[in-house]
This record gives sequence, structure tokens and C-alpha cells, in this order.
Amino acid sequence: MMRINQKIKGLIITCVIGIITFSCASPKDVNNKTESQKTEGSKQIISAPIIVKDKVLRHGVISDEKELYIQQSIQDYYIKFCESAVSRKELEKYLETKSADIKVTKLEVEIIDGDWDICDDNLNSQSRTGKYMIIHRIITN
Repeated sequence: MMRINQKIKGLIITCVIGIITFSCASPKDVNNKTESQKTEGSKQIISAPIIVKDKVLRHGVISDEKELYIQQSIQDYYIKFCESAVSRKELEKYLETKSADIKVTKLEVEIIDGDWDICDDNLNSQSRTGKYMIIHRIITN
């Protein structure tokens, strides 16, 4: 009888530890969830938060201007609107319809590595460089 009780206690403890471990490993906040799905070429459909950041100029000087970024995992991608099919005004208007603090949006995007600030091929100017995103479309359903 004593052995059965110890086995039951051991089984209960193992189950409790398993439940605690599983519940801690599961994501709790689905509003900040990022997903992606490949479409044609290098385009992909993602669900990700849109965040606003101060524009940082050369030498770390912070501008009064605000910029929009797409947050994917631990990376924040600058949105280059001059190459996007969606304007900044269109995206901001869409974001106003969302009541949540974290504005998770479903978009068709493309990741590009290049100059962030140059929008005219004939313009020779210093620019921030690196990976950025362009938006092909906002997916509303």
C-alpha cells in the first residue's frame, strides 16, 4: 500500500512539473506574434507589429522626424515607402483602425539590402544602409 502511494505521488509530481514546464514554454501574447509565409519570388506574407521610432541621423543625432518599422522577431526593419506599393499615409490610416496598443498588421513584404534614404537612382548622397522592407500590400482579412 505504501509503495502504491509513493508511486502515485511520484506520478503526480511528474505531471505537475510537466504541466508547469509546458505552460511556461507556450507563448502567452498572441497579439505580438510574428508569422511569415512565402509568396512569389522574394515576397512573403507576414503578421508583425508596426512600431514608431525616432529618426537617428549621422553621428547619432536624433531628429524630430518619426519613422515606421516592421518588427520581426528581434529585428526591426525600416520601411522604405518610396519603393513600396503602399504609401506611409495609407499604412498610417490603416493603423488608426486598430484599437490595440501593439499594431499587428498582415502585410505582403519584401526584404531588401541597400540604401534606406536614397529614392532617386540619380541621386548621389550618403545614406543609411542595410536590410529594410518594402510593402507590396496590406492584407485586411
